[in-house]
Amino acid sequence: MAVRDPSNPLPQAYWLASRGTQQMDLGLRFAAAAQSQGLRVLALKGISIADELYGGVQNRPMADIDFLVVDTTRFGIAAEGARSLGLVEVGASDHALVFKEPASGVVLELHVSLTACPGLFKVDHDLLWRRRLAVSGTSMFRLADPDLVVHLALHTGFQHGFAANEYHYGDFVRAIEKLKPLHDQILASAVECSALKALGAMAVACRRSGLESPALADLLEWAAPLCPPAIARWLDSRHEMPPPMRVASLAFVRYHLASSKWGYFRQTLLPKPIPGRSLPRIGALARLARLVDAGLFSPVPPPGNPS
Repeated sequence: MAVRDPSNPLPQAYWLASRGTQQMDLGLRFAAAAQSQGLRVLALKGISIADELYGGVQNRPMADIDFLVVDTTRFGIAAEGARSLGLVEVGASDHALVFKEPASGVVLELHVSLTACPGLFKVDHDLLWRRRLAVSGTSMFRLADPDLVVHLALHTGFQHGFAANEYHYGDFVRAIEKLKPLHDQILASAVECSALKALGAMAVACRRSGLESPALADLLEWAAPLCPPAIARWLDSRHEMPPPMRVASLAFVRYHLASSKWGYFRQTLLPKPIPGRSLPRIGALARLARLVDAGLFSPVPPPGNPS
C-alpha cells in the first residue's frame, strides 16, 4: 500500500488521488511502449481493478504497479522497454524485476510469472491472454474475472503467506461480489494452474479475517474443503489476522499450497535467472542459510500460541 510522506502538507485524499494518477500514467505509458514493441502485457492487481472495484485509483492505494509479460521469451525486451522510459532497476526476485521512476517515485514490477517459483503453478500465458478483458477506461488489459480471482488467491496466500494488507483481502471479496464470476469458471481456472489449495485457503483466510459477504459465503461452501488441513489449523491458530510476516511462516504456507513439494524446494533454492536482470543474485547455500536463520525448520507454533 502506498505510504504518504508525512512532510507533505496536502490532504490525504488529495495525495492519494495524485499518487494514483501518477501510477496510472506510468502504467499507460509502459503498456503503450510494450505494444509498440509487439509485446503482450497484462496489468495485475491494484492498477487493473481500482476503477471497477473501488471507483478510482484514489480509493485503492498501491505500493507499486504490476504487469505480467505474456511473451516470456521476450521478457528482456520488456525490461529494456521499462529502461527506455527512464526507469531504474532497483530490485529483482525469481519472478519479477522492480523498476522505479526517479522523478515520480512510482515503482513498476514486471512479472515473468504470476507468483514466485515460476512454473510451479502451471499457468498458460496464452490462455490468459485470449481470455483477457480491457481495464476499465484505459487501453490496458487485465486478467479475465475467474483468472483474476484465482490470481488474487495465489498472490495473498502463496506470495505473501497471508501476511497481506486489507486491500489484498478486499480485492478478493470485491472481485467475487461485484464481478460475479461463475463458480464453475473459477474452479476451472484454479484447476488449470493447480491452484485449488490456494483458492480454498484464501476463502478460509477471508472468513478468519472477519470479512462477511453473501458471495464469500457461497464460495466458502464449496471452496473451504479445498484448503489443506494444515493451513486451516494454522489460520485458526493466528491471534491476529492478517498474521505478521515471518519467513518461516511464509515457507510453511508455500510448502502446503505448492502443487509440488519438490518443485517448491528446488525453485526456492535454485531459481532460474530472470531475463534482463542486472542486479547480482545470491546462491543456493546463502538462500538455505537465510531460511535456517529465520527458523524454517523450527516447529510451527501449535494452535492457540502466538505467531
